[in-house]
Amino acid sequence: MKKMWMAACALVVTASALAVGGADGESVVLKDPPSLSWGKDGVTTFCGALSKGLAMDGQTVSYEELMVDTGLAFRVRWFQGVEERKRVCPSSPVGEFPEETGLAGKAIGRSFKGVVRLDRKDPHMGDCLPQIMKELQAGRPVLGYDRALNVNLIYGYEADAKEVLTRDFFNGDKTVKIPLAKLPGHLIMLGGKSKAPIPEENAIRGIEHAVKNWTRDEAAKSNGKAFYAYGKQGYERWIKDLKESDTNDVLAQMMFQPNWWTFDSLTDARRAGGKHLRVLAKTSKAKEELLQAAAICDEIGKASASVYVKHDAFTGPWSGKKQDAWDNAMRQRELAILENTRDLDEKLIAQLALALEKMK
Repeated sequence: MKKMWMAACALVVTASALAVGGADGESVVLKDPPSLSWGKDGVTTFCGALSKGLAMDGQTVSYEELMVDTGLAFRVRWFQGVEERKRVCPSSPVGEFPEETGLAGKAIGRSFKGVVRLDRKDPHMGDCLPQIMKELQAGRPVLGYDRALNVNLIYGYEADAKEVLTRDFFNGDKTVKIPLAKLPGHLIMLGGKSKAPIPEENAIRGIEHAVKNWTRDEAAKSNGKAFYAYGKQGYERWIKDLKESDTNDVLAQMMFQPNWWTFDSLTDARRAGGKHLRVLAKTSKAKEELLQAAAICDEIGKASASVYVKHDAFTGPWSGKKQDAWDNAMRQRELAILENTRDLDEKLIAQLALALEKMK
């Protein structure tokens, strides 16, 4: 699974948290690191960790606002690999890709600096210690990856042990130490703050991106290479793979986790989108359109409630069910949910397009 993720993810990418420590080569630790947890701090770990990291640097931007400003609140994306054993990938719903990190940086008035070495067996992230130390000494945490390749927060470095101190979504308020030599090959340095645009301008960019994604055709440009299908095309590819997984054991083995993970990310994203759209509606010329879009987000949540109550489809860890429970009946239930969600998303995007006409 991890190798598949690395192959798929070709990424390019004040100081209120007082630091204890000093010069390069010495230990430095930011005080009062935040906890991170699934659900409470979102499911899209890029936006969840970023929101908490910004707070450490004296900047308050909610998870929901970041999700809208990046377009992630309204996105669906499904990976399509060329090789049968790399046909699907758990990177489908993640947020730390160039388009979205670029939108996030604009929204918060920062110029991110990224280091991405996921294609290397040994990324040699020790080379990045000076950059990590520079951020920490300025009172800023660094966004990295935990060992499962979810975004975490690096808030300190212990020189004697040569370990970074992190908080991640699996361990809440517990510190997880990662040897510098084993640090996964993905870092985002937040950099200093500049004046951020007004909230509605940020939302306009994010919503525009989401609307364009709905009709985006990456398949036509793939030239026989792996690609991510977006929007309506993403649903088509996802549904096709889900149907085939019932009789294709190789695909089924690879698809179980990406299937529930992508759907869980989607429902959390629409929840976040609906919440922030209501905030925007309070002062926007497109009040009615934004409120109607928020209502569709709510409808998507209600339509998928059985996933989290009855555990009858997209059975993630919360369900207590393993892959052997993923039978034909469950797949049929998932197909019905996906097709309904696709139809609701189409209405949502149309409503967001109407909102844009008044907002711009």
